[in-house]
Amino acid sequence: MQNVLKRKREILEDYEANGNLQSKRTKRDTEYSDVNDLVYRWFLDETSRMVNVCGPLLQERARKFAKDLNYNDCK
Repeated sequence: MQNVLKRKREILEDYEANGNLQSKRTKRDTEYSDVNDLVYRWFLDETSRMVNVCGPLLQERARKFAKDLNYNDCK
């Protein structure tokens, strides 16, 4: 670890010189992207308040948001 910290500048320069900084993963839009965005914002809010968020809780919140947005077939 200490070696990496010592070589930080060298490593970053090497990455910037050889990496393609223009290529980023594109975000795929889905049919329920607004539900995904709401769940993600809710997740960030809960975790910032130090609330432990688990998978079933995320699913429950996603179902609630989908119902509120009148998506009856969202699973």
